[in-house]
Amino acid sequence: MAIKTLRKVRGNEVSRVELGKMYFFRYIPKEADTYHDRYPLIFVTKRRQNWFEGINYHHLILKRRILLFDIMSKYFSDAPVEEDTTLFWRKFRRIMFHMRSLRGAEISFRRYKIISVRSKLIEINPLDWERTLLLSAELFKSESGGKMSSNKIWKQNEKTIRQLKR
Repeated sequence: MAIKTLRKVRGNEVSRVELGKMYFFRYIPKEADTYHDRYPLIFVTKRRQNWFEGINYHHLILKRRILLFDIMSKYFSDAPVEEDTTLFWRKFRRIMFHMRSLRGAEISFRRYKIISVRSKLIEINPLDWERTLLLSAELFKSESGGKMSSNKIWKQNEKTIRQLKR
């Protein structure tokens, strides 16, 4: 399953994340929350020596992923998207938790410890961002390591998004 999932996503293998870019990787945390995504697809919005943060699109249903991507496109360095496009991460991060239309970003915002990344980081080419969002490459695992249904996670997150008040 792991090799098959990693092969679905096209991109360049890199050894370090850069702010404002999209990445895909295999992630196995030492101490899991109630659940985690084994194969996150994230836009990086903050980085430190031992961890990085970003928006994991896999926590959202496909419709919400596209909606969020369209809203985020206002914060891309180029319109239309080009090979060297990045997310203006500082500007986006400043407004992410305050705009009603970005509740999906708030729900899917996660922190990743570098020590728990268990594969090469695959940097997604900006021209492939939208296509990659539509791939079902997520694999949710429970705290005990059992597989969780993506539909269950998505429904739970949709309900939370609707209940958030701004």
